[in-house]
Amino acid sequence: MGRSLDRLAASVVDGILDDIAAGRLHPGEPLAPEAALAERFAVSKPVVREAMARLAVQGIVAIRHGRQTVVQPLSGGAIADLFGTLARAYGIAAGEFSALRRALEIEAAGLAAARASAEEVAGLIEAVDLMASEIRTIDPWVEADLLFHRRLAAIGGRRLLAHVLEALEPSTRETMRGAKLKRDLATTQRALRCHIELAEAVRAHDPDRARALMAAHFDIVADLGEGNM
Repeated sequence: MGRSLDRLAASVVDGILDDIAAGRLHPGEPLAPEAALAERFAVSKPVVREAMARLAVQGIVAIRHGRQTVVQPLSGGAIADLFGTLARAYGIAAGEFSALRRALEIEAAGLAAARASAEEVAGLIEAVDLMASEIRTIDPWVEADLLFHRRLAAIGGRRLLAHVLEALEPSTRETMRGAKLKRDLATTQRALRCHIELAEAVRAHDPDRARALMAAHFDIVADLGEGNM
């Protein structure tokens, strides 16, 4: 019975994924009612409920009790949940997530510099200006810093890379906050200057310099014992 449920639910999951991939279902669009899905796939309602639960865990749909289930936009939420589970179950330390972020951020900087538009550069400068205005704070500074990196990743046009970085934000936020608590104003000003130089490298469409600046920034922060930006 269990194997049959697994097999049938998997067939429903595959069918819904095919609909999304083919453009027959779009983010924000409701799925057909449970009874209609059961009829379409020739399965029982419990099988449909199991399939929806699996899709919800994967972040593909949102189950809304009393309302129709809807397709979710692509996001880092499901990846963040996976990272949280791995950290808890296997004791993965913050330093490992920082190492992953370092590799991704360096590549994101290069990709952004290769293709940034004037409008996108303006968005980076706006984030830098916000960082400068919040240089003596903690949480507002961290959020402005995250905004800069979020926009940088989006410019590169690689959705998976951007969403993995989004998934790393919870651990990144805590590490950044701890780092900011340890910094003096001069060290924070150095961090701000690096973000300014990164924005300039992106504006100049210089991928090699953007990557080098991002790598150097991570190296400097690691030398300070802060483990992250």
